Amino acid sequence: MSAKFEYIQTENYAGFPSIEIKDVSGFIKYAESLAVKYIFYIENNHNGKDGLDSEQSDRTFYFPVENIIYRIESSMYSYLEDYADALKNGFDQACQYYDARKKGCVTFIEYKQLKELDINDMEAYSLAQKGGYVKGFEEFKKKIKSYLNTKATSVIPDDLKNPIMLMQYASGKGFHNYKEFEKVYDLGFPDIFIYNEAVSKGFKSSNDFYTAVQGGFNDWRDYEEAKRLSIQSRQEYDNYKYFKNCGPKAMACDEYIVYEIIKKEENGSVISFKDLKSKFNEEQAKYRITFAPNGDNAGNHDMKIIPLWFSQNLAKDENVKKFLLQNEDIKKNGFFDEDKEAFEVFRVSKAKVYIDASNVTRHSNEDSNKKARFSNLQLIVDELKSRGFSEIVAIADASLRHHAVDYHVLSQLKKEINYYEVPSHTTADEFIIENARREKCLIISNDTFSDWKRKDKWIAHNIDYIRIPFLIAENKATMPALKAVLNGG
Repeated sequence: MSAKFEYIQTENYAGFPSIEIKDVSGFIKYAESLAVKYIFYIENNHNGKDGLDSEQSDRTFYFPVENIIYRIESSMYSYLEDYADALKNGFDQACQYYDARKKGCVTFIEYKQLKELDINDMEAYSLAQKGGYVKGFEEFKKKIKSYLNTKATSVIPDDLKNPIMLMQYASGKGFHNYKEFEKVYDLGFPDIFIYNEAVSKGFKSSNDFYTAVQGGFNDWRDYEEAKRLSIQSRQEYDNYKYFKNCGPKAMACDEYIVYEIIKKEENGSVISFKDLKSKFNEEQAKYRITFAPNGDNAGNHDMKIIPLWFSQNLAKDENVKKFLLQNEDIKKNGFFDEDKEAFEVFRVSKAKVYIDASNVTRHSNEDSNKKARFSNLQLIVDELKSRGFSEIVAIADASLRHHAVDYHVLSQLKKEINYYEVPSHTTADEFIIENARREKCLIISNDTFSDWKRKDKWIAHNIDYIRIPFLIAENKATMPALKAVLNGG
């Protein structure tokens, strides 16, 4: 404690009347209020003798005010500042206070530890003091039971008998001071390295961190999302993300499984409804999880359920069939024949295309007579080439060349594409539809083939998808639907 007063030794206080004060703090405050600078004292015939420590003195401190002496017994403290500092830090005996000061202790608790635990390594004790282990040791003794009862921190030894041993243990775990050790152990982490790893990944509690690690999670955000969805493992979470991020967003999880099964089938193949359902059930089973009603996973391994996040629309066969018939993404992969109960995989070629030449050449927004023009066909061919088609087949009625106003253009077209004329007295429609169906190709035509829809169920279900309408205006051909088909949209 810093000195507040200067001390002057006297023999006595000359018989003036005196008031004895028992409280040293009150004595000091009163002296300070009077701006007392000098404190007088009388030695009471000990002066360090009779077994007293050399720093101890049996004194009477006093100061006069208007011929009245205010005095207090020193209780063996050499200075008032020492007396006040000792009381502040829990000492009730001067001999303990001065011995503690020699040993580098500040508080009585520290001094008591030093004595009771028989600590002789003052250098280590000093380090423990600086690191807060001495001050925190009493609190540690209250908390060690909870540390031992917590799974991750139960590795702590139960025989850390003094602050030095605690400091040595904590230092070995990477801690720099007691506050850091206490904070991390209170959170349930056994060392600073695991704590730092958990914090770097966003975890704030050891329970979440260890549960996440056990489940295979490395990121707090993923774990929190999984916990919200009652997902138990990283594998299950990856399954959830797979369905969330892949495929058409409007599909339920079970619908997407059917969609993926069909997508993996070879183009042109036919899969029976029975085989499709078998593959579907097999695939869906992969996403089942173990259900434990009481949280006891070990006792219920045979009970498998579909997880809560796994959305389902295909619980019944009629729902599966309806999905195969009506879903637009499924239609882009083929056709479900209800009569045969089979799905025919049909994916349009992005290299080969058929053109309804008679329809194209007779299309005109500018010629009311709708005279056949092979220049229209040339515009369509140019546009298809720009879209990447390398095999272009035009099929025309036999009479077309007799009605065209620019027949000379055809000779150039034949160098660029395959141009076929159907036999006389037959129509090109049948050849176009059958070839496109067999070879999985698009048809360029503004003809809706309505008559053919009434004749053939396959055509009724698929022609509007494989038929690409066009517009010719200002010497340019445009086909908006073609982009959607080529992009799989």
